Amino acid sequence: MIENEANRLKWRIIEIVSTFFRERQYEDADRLGEIFAHQFNLLFQESENGNQKEIIRIQHLIKAFKPALSSVLSPGEPFDRLIGEVSPILNIALSSAEKQEMSIKQQTLDSTKSQSEPKVRTYPLYERAEHLKMLSVGIDIGSSTSHLVLSQLTLGRERNFQNPTNRFMLVNREIVYESEIILTPLIDRSTIDIESIVEFCKGEYRKAAISPDMVESGAV
Repeated sequence: MIENEANRLKWRIIEIVSTFFRERQYEDADRLGEIFAHQFNLLFQESENGNQKEIIRIQHLIKAFKPALSSVLSPGEPFDRLIGEVSPILNIALSSAEKQEMSIKQQTLDSTKSQSEPKVRTYPLYERAEHLKMLSVGIDIGSSTSHLVLSQLTLGRERNFQNPTNRFMLVNREIVYESEIILTPLIDRSTIDIESIVEFCKGEYRKAAISPDMVESGAV
């Protein structure tokens, strides 16, 4: 990656926002552009560190964009339009930085291997959403009552500037089984009968008749 790519990207985004105001003929277009540029640059500099990798600087730039835009635009059509215009640019920059980082790490790894060791290269897939289905087991054990709920969770992951961590996010939750509410089994007034609770959960799980595809990814 070219040195100071984040700075180049910053000024490109400032120009896009400023041009947007001018083309829409805002009466105070120049002032709005200056305010955005000031806030964007200020928020970016607050996270700056001379020893940071370029990929980290781009991530900080991404985090600064929406707060800076909010300083000149309220939520609405113009705000959403600018988000839509800038998003692909930020997505491409982030993916490019990650691929470069992966390449550097791979080169370092290869240089430390002996000639006889195989050189295996693994590259992640970018620019596409991934989905994961999981079985969620919710067990509510109270001092008076207990019950169990089984849900199928659909998690989605899309690598973009609004999800820079690349984490999975909950997309859908569907309850597939809910037990009856029972009186919590007790050994005495202050001790829950754990073995009975375990047997209750096992029995309810069998009643649920969970299909194999629901547990393919495990349970959380």
